[in-house]
Amino acid sequence: MICKYYNYVFNLEILDFIKESQETLITSSLMQTAENIISKLKKTHE
Repeated sequence: MICKYYNYVFNLEILDFIKESQETLITSSLMQTAENIISKLKKTHE
């Protein structure tokens, strides 16, 4: 019984970690996209 409980908690921890990793990846790719757009806009205005 204790083993099942620990397994459940462990799985939740992994799911949390995966979710946070995905959010970080999405955020960083959005920031990268924004930076690309800004640099293109700067080039067109030079």
